[in-house]
Amino acid sequence: MRDHETSDLTALWDAPDGSLCRLTFTVKRIGGRLELVGFELRSLSDRPVRAAWLRTLKLEAEFEQAREAELSRDERLIDLGLEREAQRVRRTPEDLERVVHVYRELWRDGSTAPTRDTAKALGLRYHQAAKLIQRCRREGLLPTTQRGIARGATEAEQ
Repeated sequence: MRDHETSDLTALWDAPDGSLCRLTFTVKRIGGRLELVGFELRSLSDRPVRAAWLRTLKLEAEFEQAREAELSRDERLIDLGLEREAQRVRRTPEDLERVVHVYRELWRDGSTAPTRDTAKALGLRYHQAAKLIQRCRREGLLPTTQRGIARGATEAEQ
């Protein structure tokens, strides 16, 4: 990122009521340092965002954590000579658990297109969400399914 170009960093945040939210930090490189110039708080469960949540949100700490995670990942890859890999997103087991949580919640709430809705909730493109959901199924985090039939719970849970 060049000076004065904006970019977004995202982080997941657990709201006081246990709802999962996405924080999007808009940053700008000013004088060689990433500076926060805006943010958005969005509920991933279609529950309303409460004004009281803002009083509990430790914005600076959440931003610093998201910034450090992004910088340290890219710096490690660049140090290894993998500049192109620094542009690719690596999914951790925690990321997959978040995908499962959002997908199951949407499925249980009656979503007719939980993959599409998961993509929207997590700020992903449809095919990215579909691949992550497929990976979750392959790893046993979500039940297997037939093409075109959504399943968010195992038979024992139904």
